Amino acid sequence: TTTGSLGTVEAPGTATRARERMRILQEVAKLLSVTDDLEALPGRVLDLAFQILHVERGAILLVDEGTGKLEPRVTKTAEGTAVRGPIYSQNIVDFVLRRSVAALFSDAVNDPRLGAAESVIFSSIRASMCVPLKPRDEVLGVLYVDNVSTPKSFSEDDLDFLVAFAGQAALALENARLYRRIEQETVQRMQLIMDAKLASLAALVGGMAHELRNPLNFISNFAGLSVGLT
Repeated sequence: TTTGSLGTVEAPGTATRARERMRILQEVAKLLSVTDDLEALPGRVLDLAFQILHVERGAILLVDEGTGKLEPRVTKTAEGTAVRGPIYSQNIVDFVLRRSVAALFSDAVNDPRLGAAESVIFSSIRASMCVPLKPRDEVLGVLYVDNVSTPKSFSEDDLDFLVAFAGQAALALENARLYRRIEQETVQRMQLIMDAKLASLAALVGGMAHELRNPLNFISNFAGLSVGLT
């Protein structure tokens, strides 16, 4: 049984569990659609992952749009505390990112795909799941969760559920990125308009100053001539 604030997923009955998980995914989609804050969204996604799956730690890594490198954005424990430093296995996230496929590591320490990776042993990872955040063709990053208590704590059903959840999260992240891009382009466009208006105003003021200078020079010269005549 998986328990969280979004509901309880009962183990008995495959059909019942599938319906319950579908209901939870619908609620997740609603919750993720209400925010367009790209900075806060990864943390929100992890909080929801802790509520719907029995995981102890999690991390979201996103591909930096400037460098193209995978960078950690948020890491947390099930208790909700932020973690300093990486808690994930670099081997696992690289495995998923390179292949752009979801992966389940029921017994991470002895999994031949990881080749007894030092990051797995160092981080005491017993079981792990990692899925790409891929709304369409482009991979935005990866969602990583693990368990350090017992191996084989995740099933294929859990992985399928995490894939569906990550799909919702990826769409929310893509929308937030698009919103930020539009916002930045709007600001840049407004700046260009303001610059053009200021340049036009400067030209107008310069022209007026030139037109005013001629009669002022005439008046000044006339005043000087008058003084001389007087």
